[in-house]
Amino acid sequence: MNQPKALNQNVNNKISDTICHLILFNDHVNEYNYIVNSLIEICNHTPNQAEQCTLIAHLSGKCHIKKDYKSILNSMNEQFISRNIKVELVESFN
Repeated sequence: MNQPKALNQNVNNKISDTICHLILFNDHVNEYNYIVNSLIEICNHTPNQAEQCTLIAHLSGKCHIKKDYKSILNSMNEQFISRNIKVELVESFN
């Protein structure tokens, strides 16, 4: 049975899209609440999640804040960069 072309193309795009991690770095520049609010707005984190990620990044230097397809995380990455928040998009190897 053949799938409709649009559905088949969407499935192929997901298969070929790489799973990545978006990592937040402590930059010693931005204020704590600014980072928390940005995580809530950009990543749809709950306030508790955003506070925990911000604290982890502050204490250990970095925190994995999101795992998803690269095509989805690219937009989030650009939003953080536009807010002068240091993040990095890293391909997942597992």
